[in-house]
Amino acid sequence: MQRYISGMSDYPNRGEIVSRSYGMGTPVPEYSAADGPRSVPYFRYLYSRKWTLALIALAGLLVGTLIVWRQPYVYRSHSYLEVTGLNDDLLNKREFDPTASRDDSSQVYVNTVARLLQSGPLYSRVAAELNGHGSSPEWNPPITSKEVATNTHVITHDTDRIVEVAADSTDPKRAAAIVNGLTTGFIQQDLDSRWQASNSTSDRLRRQLDDLAAKLRSSEDQLEAFTRNSHLLINGEDSSAGTFVNDIQTELTRAQSDRANKEAEFERASAAGGSAVLPPDGTIDQYQLQLTTLQKQLAEMEATYAPDYYKIPPLKAQIAQLEKAIASQRTAATARVESDYRAAQRRENLLHAQYDARVRNATDQVSKMVQYAALKNQLEMNQSIYSMMMQKVKGYGVAAAMQASNVRVVDPAVPSTIPVRPNKPMTALLISFGFLCIGALILIARAGADHTIMEPGESKQYLRAPELGVIPMASQAGLRSVDGVGVRGRLGAGIALGGAARDSRLETVTWRSSSCLLAESFRSASASLLLPGQGNDDHRVLVVTSLSPGEGKTTVASNLAISLAGVAGKVLLIDGDRRRARLHTVFGCENDRGIADLLNPDGAPNVSVEDCIVQTAVPNLCLLPSGGRGLSSSDLLYSPRMSKLIGDLRRQFNVVLIDTPPLLNLADARVLGRISDGVILVIRAGRVRWEAAMAVEQRLYEDGITVLGTVLNDWDPKQNGYGVYPYDKHIEAYFAA
Repeated sequence: MQRYISGMSDYPNRGEIVSRSYGMGTPVPEYSAADGPRSVPYFRYLYSRKWTLALIALAGLLVGTLIVWRQPYVYRSHSYLEVTGLNDDLLNKREFDPTASRDDSSQVYVNTVARLLQSGPLYSRVAAELNGHGSSPEWNPPITSKEVATNTHVITHDTDRIVEVAADSTDPKRAAAIVNGLTTGFIQQDLDSRWQASNSTSDRLRRQLDDLAAKLRSSEDQLEAFTRNSHLLINGEDSSAGTFVNDIQTELTRAQSDRANKEAEFERASAAGGSAVLPPDGTIDQYQLQLTTLQKQLAEMEATYAPDYYKIPPLKAQIAQLEKAIASQRTAATARVESDYRAAQRRENLLHAQYDARVRNATDQVSKMVQYAALKNQLEMNQSIYSMMMQKVKGYGVAAAMQASNVRVVDPAVPSTIPVRPNKPMTALLISFGFLCIGALILIARAGADHTIMEPGESKQYLRAPELGVIPMASQAGLRSVDGVGVRGRLGAGIALGGAARDSRLETVTWRSSSCLLAESFRSASASLLLPGQGNDDHRVLVVTSLSPGEGKTTVASNLAISLAGVAGKVLLIDGDRRRARLHTVFGCENDRGIADLLNPDGAPNVSVEDCIVQTAVPNLCLLPSGGRGLSSSDLLYSPRMSKLIGDLRRQFNVVLIDTPPLLNLADARVLGRISDGVILVIRAGRVRWEAAMAVEQRLYEDGITVLGTVLNDWDPKQNGYGVYPYDKHIEAYFAA
């Protein structure tokens, strides 16, 4: 006889990909655990938790509303100051004030003014002036310097020389008063500092002026005493000593020239024997003319007459007399030239001696005049400095009296009517948004840290067994009532409906509400068992189990049996859960005799298999209950009777389904799996960790048991909607039609 499902002969190593043949040899791929954990599409996951996020956002909105509801409104007042440059060159003030600014219109200076507006002493001064000096303060509570420092803001811009001063307060009048007090106090402080600097500079200038006056008086006294003691003759701007020296020098030059001329004449006369000197009256010329005439006559007579001619001797006597007279005249002229030379020489010597005396006197006068000029220049300089300083001091006094500040209030502060904060609706929304983000992060963290199998197809990432079917939640599967009785909750045992009367509604939903999505899901899982084996007549002995209690294995086993009974022929459902036998309650059958009676060696010897099998209300579906006595232990499952019983049932029924206890804590499913054709694992979504599922599969593999596949139970398509099977309202509407 052929079998519907061919069992696996052996499992490969866990890291390999295995092909399993079902029925006619169709390969089914297996997935290794080495593929790693799943990748969660967080946006779809968050969308599936939209109502949870909405509730978190609503809670955040309520919390934010409670937080900002009692917060007072804060008002802000503004004032704008213009920073201009002072004319420190007014009356040459810059030349005397060392604190005069030279860069009072740049952005650096504007920033300096802004920093000065935030100084601690200014805050204390403003607070004291705003509170008044009386016994009762003007503001209640009084304005403190800490409040001024905390609530004020000074803002500058690089594009202009405007300084913005702002203050925040719950009282708009208080904010305006703080701003106006701060601007007024700063301007007054600036004026006071300039006034103090002006007074300090004026005091220094007055002391310096007094020193200059003392120096001027001392210079005048020194000049007067020097003039009196040096016996200088001052004519206007100069002395007469220089004039005297110049006159004597001129006369001396003339005398030297005259002496040189007469000396030359005397030397010529001495060299020529007096012949070169002529009397100044022309007598010698007359004598010389007469002598020439007489000599001419003598020469003519001697040429004509004899030497003893009578006229010749007298003529010679006249000639001798004339020559003697000429010689006498020449001697007298030479003596006169010598006398003139000696006189000129004596005059030169006298002038030279007088010149030396005058030069010595003039030199002394010049030295005294140099000292006099130095004293006079010092006096004139002191007079000039004193006069200039006197003018500057008077001008600076006028400039200091002109009190002005380079900070001007452009727009004084006025009480504001519109609060700047808090924006209560916006704050509440932001808090709500923060709660929403935190909630989303928590959900994402939980989704990322969740190691449970939650979605269809996930088990194939960790297990080598295929996924036979997906069973959605009853509340999400279009099932609203079964025979008029409301259905709530999940497809777990006991947890969903809590009680035998209501539990049976889900365990038999495939028969009682055959057109709903839940019933079709069980039929789809049955098709996964039947389709690969079409055309085969082998019986199937299948074990339905789970990893832990409460995963819905009994519900899955009963509904699979109902769906197989309609297409696979006769189906037997065995209640192999010796601790919580409840299939007889599900199908409303007696539990007087069952599998325990067939396996117990101390039982009634005449009890047969036919006596224990009960025909249910579902056509072609029979039930072998656990029996009234129940199995006390799993030892009887190891007995040859169990193997013989399974062999007999295989021949009588087309499909045999065995509902066994969970695998993790009991060995019943492992024992029955060795004599069956395979095991079907029921995994409850969001409850079974994939590590545990892998461990169970490994245990079954080591036992030589074939794992035919898994059934994902209790899947919530709306809450865990990021799997491979999309779900929307159209599916529900389709099955509700």
